[in-house]
Amino acid sequence: MLNLVLALHPSLQSDTNPRGFRLLRWLREQARYLDALRQLRSLEPPTLDDIGVLPDQFPELARRYARDLPPIERATAG
Repeated sequence: MLNLVLALHPSLQSDTNPRGFRLLRWLREQARYLDALRQLRSLEPPTLDDIGVLPDQFPELARRYARDLPPIERATAG
């Protein structure tokens, strides 16, 4: 458990040795992914309707958030 805490600590981020920190980056990404997924699953159906998100989109949205990718663009009716 201590190793996971150390892996998630921001002061351990380093670009000087990206190969050595691959596992740490992956662990951080997984933690962000699981947290985002938990938050999405806690939303009520009316809220999901308001923001235009379907439950089957949760994994993709959480993964994009975890990887700091831009959000999915919604199509606008015109």
